Amino acid sequence: MERVTHPARSPGQFGRYLLVGAWNTLFGYGTFALFTAVLNPIVPHSYIWASLLSSLLNITVAYFGYKWFVFKTKGNYLREWMRCVACTAAALFRFACSARARSPDPA
Repeated sequence: MERVTHPARSPGQFGRYLLVGAWNTLFGYGTFALFTAVLNPIVPHSYIWASLLSSLLNITVAYFGYKWFVFKTKGNYLREWMRCVACTAAALFRFACSARARSPDPA
């Protein structure tokens, strides 16, 4: 039986996808830890601000990693980046709301 592949995929694309995903994971944890360490002496509840700042930076790094290294596309940077941020932020907001709804009320 002949294997059917998607015409837009290059042979190394899946490997690049996994590599960028691993990099994003390491970079994401690292930036959150860094922002938390830097903001902790300055701001109360620094982990919240660290999460917001690192999320925006990590979304941007992931976007460019996938755009340039995995899919190798060009153009439409601002529009695609804004769409990426909006979709990811909406998903994070939904997750935060559902987590809050499931957490018990402190009495």
